[in-house]
Amino acid sequence: MRSFARFVCASALVAAATLAATSSATSQALRVNGWYPCGYSEEAAFDAVTYEEITVFECAELEVSLCYEGICESDDKISFFVKRLEATNPPKDGPRKALILSQGGPGYASPVMEGTIESLLGLLNGTVDFYTFDHRGTGRSEFLMCDAAQALTGGSPDGSTISLDEISSCLKDVNFQYDAHAEAFSVESAAHDIESLINTFIPEHQVYFAGYSYGTYLAQRILQLQLPQLTGYIFDSVDAISFKDDPVESANSNWNEAILTSSRRLLEYCYDDTNCTIAFNSRETVLEDVLALYDELDKNATTNACSKILADAGKSDPSVALRVWLGGLVGDLSSRNEALAMIAAVQRCNKDDQRSVKNAISDVFSEDGSYSASPLDILADPSELLYNVVVFSERWAQPAPTRKERQQFFYDGPFSTDDDLYTHQYCMFTGSNETACKELADELPANTETFYYKRDKNLTKPLTMLPHASALIFNGGLDFATPQEFGELLYDKLDGSGKGVMMVNFDYGVHCGGEAVTGNWEGPCHDALIASFVLNDGGLDKIDTSCMEKLPTAHFGYATDPYDVSVGDESL
Repeated sequence: MRSFARFVCASALVAAATLAATSSATSQALRVNGWYPCGYSEEAAFDAVTYEEITVFECAELEVSLCYEGICESDDKISFFVKRLEATNPPKDGPRKALILSQGGPGYASPVMEGTIESLLGLLNGTVDFYTFDHRGTGRSEFLMCDAAQALTGGSPDGSTISLDEISSCLKDVNFQYDAHAEAFSVESAAHDIESLINTFIPEHQVYFAGYSYGTYLAQRILQLQLPQLTGYIFDSVDAISFKDDPVESANSNWNEAILTSSRRLLEYCYDDTNCTIAFNSRETVLEDVLALYDELDKNATTNACSKILADAGKSDPSVALRVWLGGLVGDLSSRNEALAMIAAVQRCNKDDQRSVKNAISDVFSEDGSYSASPLDILADPSELLYNVVVFSERWAQPAPTRKERQQFFYDGPFSTDDDLYTHQYCMFTGSNETACKELADELPANTETFYYKRDKNLTKPLTMLPHASALIFNGGLDFATPQEFGELLYDKLDGSGKGVMMVNFDYGVHCGGEAVTGNWEGPCHDALIASFVLNDGGLDKIDTSCMEKLPTAHFGYATDPYDVSVGDESL
């Protein structure tokens, strides 16, 4: 699905390297609890009856330092959970190969990576050892939690998410547990965990590291360690390190600003599709045309029927409700066309459109007034504490965007996220007294605790691959989490180092979705490119890119109304 396929490959420099097991993180052998036969982390549907057939993986816990040298000081140890699937047909000559897969987040455990391993297993012909892991602070690797304070529990105010009123007690709890060493949960610490994994289990392997979403950010921090075993880096949906002079700002605090390019591309594809019924003035003005429509909805809030429906549902200005609603739809393959259909419906706003909008939005902003909170599942749910400490310490713009700037980001786009809560949390976790936090002083609960770390000096180190290493970057043109421009920024930073870097842009791709254009999320070309990269020792000029010539085609409209207007409340 895709009219244009684009990949960029830098010139490859051929070099040789000797792999040596050197480590600043592991000066002595680490204790290992394992390996043990184990199955999938979550229930999986496959033909298996015997114990041996079910326990296809091996699992272990590696005992690592809470504080690595130069990061913080503590003699405490934590368990780092690792899962592997060893090759059934390893190379007869030369070093074995290992592919380490990293889940995103920050905050998520690794179960979804097991499905990725399954997808790649056959393509790699049983020649590669697979490894995945739970980031420290997530899942089975010292899940960051405030048990004594009992926040993030089934009976707490917001269940498995933390409320502002719980933050102070929760942070006091985690400071007690870890002697105020928030830096122990930094991305630099996580990178050293991977160094420990490699030097303990696969010191002589030819190693490839595949990061997905936030996992690509971790991959960049690992790259800065210059580990000799690392032969190839795979970056899928890039969370790029950016600085003041870079052409894009990749900080999480600026997401609404960053996704403007993805928003414009989606609307341009809508313009090109005859089944997409939004009325535009021209292809060049698609974004401006939709924003003008939003302005009209707000101006006519009391007279336009669709404006009234939106305002009543969202308890806000019509365009605010519409932005937040559609912002939750556009990033997903199964719902992005619904977002476009709703813009068209609001634009026409005839009787059928009004019913469609009302039926569609009714569940989005509904409140039944009852208390309901779900218990935390450490494998399915993210560690919100880890997310916050990492993001607020090194993935939030400093200084943080002010209220005026945040409002500008929000209203400049058609698909936005209301991120005010994150700004409140940022101010509480960091204790910052900058303008953005002063503006919220009257809205924040009393708080005497903080839990964040200062940015380490290695963060600004150049991203330079060793002479024997290469990189493969995947971007989705319709990625609303890590826009394509983030991957292009990383490409520019890596270009000219190592054996080179190849960038693959799937024009219609979503976040971590490869070339998929439908809800089945299949990406055979994406997976084939990864397999070819690994099988050819990271040689970019040897990657078989023929699948890029026959990608599926996307559609951005409906021939009929996607909603059944006969269902629901008929009164308008």
